Amino acid sequence: MSLILYQSSRPSIASGNTLAVIGHFIEYSFLAAFIFLSLRKTTTLTDKAAIILAIALSSAFGILDELFQSTIPTRFSDINDVLTDFLSSIFGALLIYYLIKTFFTKKKGTKGFE
Repeated sequence: MSLILYQSSRPSIASGNTLAVIGHFIEYSFLAAFIFLSLRKTTTLTDKAAIILAIALSSAFGILDELFQSTIPTRFSDINDVLTDFLSSIFGALLIYYLIKTFFTKKKGTKGFE
């Protein structure tokens, strides 16, 4: 999260720029994935609840990040960034869930992780 805030405090790249969209996508996909993994290991939440909470928390952080950017002289808030953060959070949380279920879950009668 601190890397996201650091990046937000730096001079702006043009909003809507493909590089900016890709940056948001990567940042918030990873953020949601890491939040999901943390919730999965440290709480008794079901995977579905952990996914929803990871998406909600990373999206809320995206909103706070946009509000923070509005206080930086060379930056401004953009609702499209919030939407990108939300969609990226969904992607990240669902992707890590899929990867865990596909590659790290024991199947009946086999040896595996977990």
